[in-house]
Amino acid sequence: MKTLLPLLAVFLLAAACRQTEPPPPPPPVQDPPAQGPLLLGQEGFSLKFQQTLPEFGAQVYVGPRDGAWRDYMTQLNPADPRTSYYAISMLRLREGRVEVWAQDLSPTKVYGGRRFRWVYPFRLDDSGFPPRLVFPDGPVSFEALPEFPWGDAAPTDDRVRGYLRTVSVGGAFQACIRQDWQPNPSRPLIDKGLWGEVFMMGGEMQPAQPGQPNYLVTYLWQDGVYEGSPKGDGAGTFSLGPTNSDQTYLDGRAHSAVMISKSYGTGRVRQAWEGRWFRAYNRGYGAYDDPAAPGGVRCEFGEGWRVEEVTDPEQVGLLEAYEESFRSGPIHPDVDYYARPSLNPKLCPTAWRRPGGTCEAG
Repeated sequence: MKTLLPLLAVFLLAAACRQTEPPPPPPPVQDPPAQGPLLLGQEGFSLKFQQTLPEFGAQVYVGPRDGAWRDYMTQLNPADPRTSYYAISMLRLREGRVEVWAQDLSPTKVYGGRRFRWVYPFRLDDSGFPPRLVFPDGPVSFEALPEFPWGDAAPTDDRVRGYLRTVSVGGAFQACIRQDWQPNPSRPLIDKGLWGEVFMMGGEMQPAQPGQPNYLVTYLWQDGVYEGSPKGDGAGTFSLGPTNSDQTYLDGRAHSAVMISKSYGTGRVRQAWEGRWFRAYNRGYGAYDDPAAPGGVRCEFGEGWRVEEVTDPEQVGLLEAYEESFRSGPIHPDVDYYARPSLNPKLCPTAWRRPGGTCEAG
């Protein structure tokens, strides 16, 4: 017994030595930097997206300052150091705001796995040359969110991509170019004047069935005259200028545009904005020779781009008749490109309608 007691003491001492220290407590949950995960810059005439907080995944949207509508831009993936480049017309407007809906998806949950929304104001400064993106154009606001409007899915989940989008085409990007300019060697020369381009996205990138892409169709009228029906799947652009190849006005006249668009909604996940018609419009924009202006060019931007949904049954029926005529023929006379028809007054923007059923389309 006397022999066992010392052995027991040695055993207990060895067991005590083998006990490990408790793991350190997890680091305290931090608040993310107020500037958020997006650094948006300009290179030539392209947008440059950079993810600055690798812990976050996010969806990025754009719209007017007042938040009247929201269009989808792109996605930020966690731990992705790549810089992405897009057409500058992805901004949709000369002045507006970019919204980033983000979640901490890092393994360590340094920000507590929480959800946030950042809002960045922006504007294009084209008072001199070359045009310069101001981002952010003022304080960046952000808030912690208890949940996303779409539920628990991460913002990088394909099922909720573009979920917060509210329109099919949100407007057009226009810039005053003070002198002939080639922003980079791979881009054609841009003539001086008022440059315009429309950026559009069809919606869900992967179709429900192979060989059936999700198209977005846009009927375009400029100065009240039908200019065609650009259609694209995925992301694409089309000219808001005198021709498809010339995107710049410098003719001393005011111009107008009406775009009526609908996504076919054939993607894997149908979103609420798809399958509905939206009208974007502006009038009074143009460019003028003016020796007193920088570069001798004075640009006017009109009343500003507005967007409204087309819900009147008669108007919707007319637009669907246009679609059916392209599918089965003959082409409806309202959209016969070679006949150069005028905008049907029934499709006139609400703000431009006058008594007697006339339309002041500019």
